[in-house]
Amino acid sequence: MQSREKHMLQLAFIVAAVVFGCLGFVKFVFWQSNRISPEFFSAARTAYHLVRECDDRVSEVSAPSVACVKKAQDSLALLRETAKTHHERMEYAELDVYLTVVNDCHRDWQVPAESPPAKTCHEQLALFRDGADKLFKNSTIDATQQ
Repeated sequence: MQSREKHMLQLAFIVAAVVFGCLGFVKFVFWQSNRISPEFFSAARTAYHLVRECDDRVSEVSAPSVACVKKAQDSLALLRETAKTHHERMEYAELDVYLTVVNDCHRDWQVPAESPPAKTCHEQLALFRDGADKLFKNSTIDATQQ
């Protein structure tokens, strides 16, 4: 009888160890999928600054504004290649949509400024600008600790 209880206790210990090991592994996987690498963080800040520069030029009707959008698109293409984790891909998508809204607003700016699409676009642009500013402007977060 003593031997049977000893085996049951050992089996319970093994099952508990496997369960805790699996839980630890799942936690590690989620942590890995939510981290931002320093390479991505640096590229994202560069892309953000380029998109923000285009945002500041949205009312200009000139060739430099078009060149600005092209530079930002190239930077986002590089950022897309750098994004490996889920969190990084989400950050990339946010910047990509921000650039799309900037480009749409620039196009709408060329039609009468009081048009409903232009007003809607500028409202969307303000929302994206605020969200991107919170993510990238003056950020002192150590990207490897997230």
